[in-house]
This record gives sequence, C-alpha cells and structure tokens, in this order.
Amino acid sequence: MRIIDQIATEYPQLDLESIRILLTIYENPGYSIREIADILVMDQKAVQLRIALMAKGRKERKSSKLNLVNIDYKVSDRRKRNLMLTPAGSSLAAELEPLTRNGD
Repeated sequence: MRIIDQIATEYPQLDLESIRILLTIYENPGYSIREIADILVMDQKAVQLRIALMAKGRKERKSSKLNLVNIDYKVSDRRKRNLMLTPAGSSLAAELEPLTRNGD
C-alpha cells in the first residue's frame, strides 16, 4: 500500500494544510503557533484550529483524538504554547518528509 493511501486510511481527518503544519512542527520543534503560521504564511487562527484537531480534538465536539501534536504551555506566559510532535506524529512526519523533496 502506498504511503498516501495508508495515511488517508489511518488519518482521514488530515488535509494538506494539516500535513504542512505537521511537517513544519517536525522541522521546527518547540515553535509557537504564531511562528508556524508565519513560516507557512497562513492565518494564525487556521493554524490554531488544525493543531487543536491534531492534538486533542475540538472542545464540546465528539472527534477522534489524533494525538499527533503535544501543546506545552510556557511557564512564564500561559498564552504562548510550544508545539512538539508525539511519537506517532514524529513517525508520520518522518514517513511524509521524503515525499516533500524535489529531487534534491
């Protein structure tokens, strides 16, 4: 089974933007939501929503917990969050990363 088909089966909730975010966190562990949004030139709120879905699911909704991203709050400022991948997220990103290369 091809990797894309496998991911579509295991994680049907992931869209291309979520995969871009996942790979960016993989390449930049510990960055904040704002920093990830700036790198990807995306709206911060859109990044925040996708990260929430990849981490725990949305509040007050029944959704599967993907558990691909850990959100760690900074001790000095609880508004800022450091993003790290879980072991499952790291494994998925490692499988996807070679697909993003342009034959370099």
